[in-house]
Amino acid sequence: GPRGPGTPAGPCACPVPRGRFVPPPSGWSLRTALTMQSRPRTALLLGPGGTGKTAFAAQLAAMCGVPPRSPTRETVEHLLHEVLRGIIEEGLRASTPLPKLPPSVTAAFCLGCSSGTGSHGTGGAEGAPGSVTPATAEAVARFWADERVQRLWSRGGGRAVSARGEHANYDVLEELLGRVREIFAGDYEFSEADALAYTCRTTGLASQELPLFAVHQPTRILSVGGRTNERKKWRHAYGAGVDTVFFFVSADDVGLGLTEKPSEDRLGDALELFSSCVNDALLADTPVVLVLTRVDLLPATLEGMGGSGALRWHTPFQDFDGDERDADAVCAHLERRFVALDGSPGREVRCVRVNNRDAETVRAAVEQCEDLLRRAPREAPLPVATEMDRSPRLARSGSRGRRRRSLGSVVGRAVAGAARRASLR
Repeated sequence: GPRGPGTPAGPCACPVPRGRFVPPPSGWSLRTALTMQSRPRTALLLGPGGTGKTAFAAQLAAMCGVPPRSPTRETVEHLLHEVLRGIIEEGLRASTPLPKLPPSVTAAFCLGCSSGTGSHGTGGAEGAPGSVTPATAEAVARFWADERVQRLWSRGGGRAVSARGEHANYDVLEELLGRVREIFAGDYEFSEADALAYTCRTTGLASQELPLFAVHQPTRILSVGGRTNERKKWRHAYGAGVDTVFFFVSADDVGLGLTEKPSEDRLGDALELFSSCVNDALLADTPVVLVLTRVDLLPATLEGMGGSGALRWHTPFQDFDGDERDADAVCAHLERRFVALDGSPGREVRCVRVNNRDAETVRAAVEQCEDLLRRAPREAPLPVATEMDRSPRLARSGSRGRRRRSLGSVVGRAVAGAARRASLR
C-alpha cells in the first residue's frame, strides 16, 4: 500500500510510523471489544410479584412485531382457579356469606366445598387440565353474577384477590370472570389481546431477544419472578453483563400487604428490595429505570381511602405532606423515596410511569430510555479472586487439598452419625 510520511522503505512498510504507539480510546480494552461483539445489550426486569413485568415484556415484544405466545386453556384454567380461591378466602376474611358453588365447580378446581351452607374450603391443589366444561363455566358465571360476590369485589375484594395471587391487573380477572362462558364454549380462539392479558407468574429467569429501535444488534430482555421464594435467584442474573435495570413498582399497591406476610406493606417491601438490588456490588454502575405501573388506577384507590390521613399509616408515606387525593403528588413522593435509596454517586436513575394495559405509555417509557438501551454493552464483571487463585502453591496443590477436605468431611459426618445412633440406643 502507499507509504505514510516518515515510514522507512522496506517490503513490510506500514502507514503508521515505526516506533510510535497509537493508544486505543480511553476506557477500552480487548475484553471490552470482544464483549461488545459477543453478546447483545441486556435489560433486566426486577420488582416484586404482580407489578407488571411480564405484561411489560409482552408489550415490548408486540412493539417489535414479535407475536406474543397464545395462552392455552390450561393457563386460563389456572387463572380462574386462583381468582375463585381468592374470592372465597376474601369472603371468609371479611365474614361475608357467599353463594355455594356446585360440586362440579369444586371438583374441577379442587376448592373442597365444606358441609356448611354457603361456606367453602380453599384446597391448595388445582384440578386436572381440561376439567372445565361448558356446564362448569355456566356455574362459575352464575356465581360471579351474584350480588354478594359483586359487592365484595367492588368494596376492595378485587384488589385484595389480585394482590394475593400477585396478578398485575385485577381488571383482567374481572374480564375473565365476565367472559367465562365465551372462553370455555369449546370453539373459542385466543386473540393477541388475550395473549397480552392472560399471563401466569414468572418462575426463574425468562429470556427473550428483541430488535428494539430497529438496530442490528438485538436487546436481550431478562425477566424474573417476584415472589419471595424467587428472589434468591436474582443474583444469578446480575453477573450476566446487565446494561440497564428496570425496577417495577405498582403505584396501586397502596394499603395492600404481602401474600406471604399480610401484615407487611407491599410498598415498604418494594423499598427494601430496591435498596438491596441497586446497591449490590455487581450492579454498582448500572443505570436504573424506576417504572411505576398502574398509575391510572391510583386515583380511584386514593378516593376509596377517603383522604382521612390513612395514607400516612403506611411505610412509604409517613413523611408525606401533600394532598392524599392527588395521584400525581403521591407518585412524585414515591419516586423521591426510591431515588433517595440509590447509594452509587453519579449513577443515573430515571423514573417513568405506565398506565394499566396501555401500549402507548409503554412505548413512551421505552422512548425515554432509548439512549440507555442504545449504549454499548457493559463489560461483564470479573469473578472474585479466591486465595487459591492468588497463590501458585495453593493452585498446584488445590486438587489434593480439596480431596483431603472432602475425605475429612465424609469421615466427620460418619463419626457424627455413629455418635447419634449410639445416643439413641
